[in-house]
Amino acid sequence: MLSSEVDPPHRALLAAFGCTLALVLALLPAARAQTINPLDPSKMAVTQYKIDGWQTEQGLPQNTVQSMYQTRDGYLWVGTGGGLARFDGIRFTTFESSFVALVTLVTLAGAVSLFQLRTLQLRRRHAEMERLIATKTEELKVANEHLSRLSFADALTGLANRRRLDEVLETEWRRASRLQTPLAVVIADIDAFKAYNDARGHPEGDNALVQVADVIRDATSRAGDFAARYGGEEFMMLIPGADPSAARAFAESLRQACEDRAIPHPASPVATVVTISLGVASRVPVAGSSASGLVAEADAALYRAKQEGRNRAR
Repeated sequence: MLSSEVDPPHRALLAAFGCTLALVLALLPAARAQTINPLDPSKMAVTQYKIDGWQTEQGLPQNTVQSMYQTRDGYLWVGTGGGLARFDGIRFTTFESSFVALVTLVTLAGAVSLFQLRTLQLRRRHAEMERLIATKTEELKVANEHLSRLSFADALTGLANRRRLDEVLETEWRRASRLQTPLAVVIADIDAFKAYNDARGHPEGDNALVQVADVIRDATSRAGDFAARYGGEEFMMLIPGADPSAARAFAESLRQACEDRAIPHPASPVATVVTISLGVASRVPVAGSSASGLVAEADAALYRAKQEGRNRAR
């Protein structure tokens, strides 16, 4: 039976080999065979005959016998110098050595073909296993990247979380120090957010945070800009390359965009909609300065914006 794993070319090879072998076996009795006088059936069973019981006149001289073997089908096969002899319980039939060589060659060819076929199957299975391993490795890589993104993202707003913010801040500070370019930090805080939660409830408060985060995300779409939820109702943005003037312009644009979003705020002392106050700081890193010092400057500017009436950038 041919395996379903064997492709058509190799099925044809096996079929051809099977037909050839069947033809050889079918022709085996007639292939230049020589019938010898049968042994006396009244004697012992074939496996009990002694070699010296086969006389020269029986066509099987004792001195030519090299090996004997009895197969499960009852035949006794005797290897002689003149060829292969088969005893079926009645008579000996001998086959010339050239024909035996042909059968041997066909058998060897079939064995080689089967070996090559098995080797090909193993190679294909190995290639398939390598493909599966590569696929699973890529899927695992994608899953790990997804988990990494989740570990760096704020669950509510989808912006970066505080952990990611700390890493990016240090990276950008070192880059600005190396290139001697400015780095701006902008901190935004939702005005009267506790009053908003008290008036509309925490679910609506979460919704307001998400909407403000969307405004911030749109404002920081430029390559290199970075936004994160700093904590509670506070957000922080990093603007590489922005000097103090550019950073304040960015902050004012963001403040206006949030006000234009027109999220109703029934308890705000500033406006009828949700507004934000922003603190801005920008500097080129110098010896003795630090990223934490830049953040402290932005936080102090935010405090001044709150003290001056909120809904403004300082």
